[in-house]
Amino acid sequence: MRGNVLMSQGRELLMRNDQIFVLLLFVLLPLAGCFDFYEDSDDSLHEYIVQYSEEEIEYESDEPNIQIEVDSNGVEPSSEHIYVNGTVLSGAGAEGDVYIEIAFEEDHFNASAVEKYDLMVNESLDKVNGISDGETFALTLSIESLMGNTSFTQTIYIKIYELYENGTVQYSTILQNFSAIIPFIDSDSDGVTDEDDAFPNDANETADADGDGIGDNSDAFPNDANETADSDEEEMSDGLPSIGIIGTLAVVGVSFVAVIRRD
Repeated sequence: MRGNVLMSQGRELLMRNDQIFVLLLFVLLPLAGCFDFYEDSDDSLHEYIVQYSEEEIEYESDEPNIQIEVDSNGVEPSSEHIYVNGTVLSGAGAEGDVYIEIAFEEDHFNASAVEKYDLMVNESLDKVNGISDGETFALTLSIESLMGNTSFTQTIYIKIYELYENGTVQYSTILQNFSAIIPFIDSDSDGVTDEDDAFPNDANETADADGDGIGDNSDAFPNDANETADSDEEEMSDGLPSIGIIGTLAVVGVSFVAVIRRD
């Protein structure tokens, strides 16, 4: 009797296990397709996801076509700033993946993020991020830090590249065909550098030969530090006494008396 009971319980347990197995089959079989990428045991889940993502995203394949205008190209800027304006004509699509940077030194493009920030504060580098077809940009550089005692021609470097969301850089180009003439420092615009100008803020004076603080153009005696004026234009310093008419008559009178006494 006891054996019959055990056999009956065993059959019930087997039936329950069969039901659980069938249930698991219904749940797990539809998920089997999700693991097809494990065909190659060397592939990791991360590698497959990256590969799948790159295949799904389609980026603009054409090189960006950009119209660029430099307001002072080849000439001296009208102010202490150089302006670079432009429009993305084509090649960027609608992804907003075109980046443009301008600088006075090509090495500035390789600077770290912190260094680029400092360069932008000093207006030695400027950039625009993520623009698309049809969008315009306006970038600025300051020439103040470049100005000195001589005038020279400075290249304006322009870097154009596409940066995708996955970090891929494509079509990186650096243009070097733009330049500007950096003028020397001349505060009063008299054509003489401040360093060589004795009066850098006076356009009428540039030299002081005798060092008396009066410009040579205003100094009646530019080579005499003790004298500066000649109001009567007699080519005698105002610092010396002038005898005038009365003095002349007095001299004549003294001379006449002296002659009479001698006779």
